Amino acid sequence: GSSTGFKTNTSVTNVASVVSYEWNFNDGSPKSSLSDPVHTYNVTGNFTVTLTIVNTSGCKNSVSHLVGILPQPVALFSSSSSCIGSETQFVDQSSTTNASPIVSWQWDFGESSVTNDSSNSKNPLWTYKKSGTYQVKLTVASLSGCRNSVMLPAQVFGNPTANFTYS
Repeated sequence: GSSTGFKTNTSVTNVASVVSYEWNFNDGSPKSSLSDPVHTYNVTGNFTVTLTIVNTSGCKNSVSHLVGILPQPVALFSSSSSCIGSETQFVDQSSTTNASPIVSWQWDFGESSVTNDSSNSKNPLWTYKKSGTYQVKLTVASLSGCRNSVMLPAQVFGNPTANFTYS
């Protein structure tokens, strides 16, 4: 689902006099009594969100806004297996289900002993110094600001040892 934060507008609302908040997210979920809730929508669409407050005098007021929940992008990539010291090619295969294109990529190549094992390129190259299976994380964001991540393994093989004798 998509988490959306809601904040009481303190430049308009005298929060010191508010004794109760009721947020109706209009998606069939339970209402919230928090002043600034975070709500997770399980489906996309337009929802009329209503905030109702009651003040210390017992007076009540409500305001409603239409909130559009867009689909998250689908984060996906492929990588080529490589050997120690050779470049591993990562290819972004992410997609969106609406007209909002993917505009940013954040890669973490999974090398815990390296602090700069990251890239913001769409299809980066990375050279591993040790063999093993690395958990690579890609986070993408669409133009509409929606984000999603995926973590997949990348395999790096050890180099063979070349040796010969002669007579």
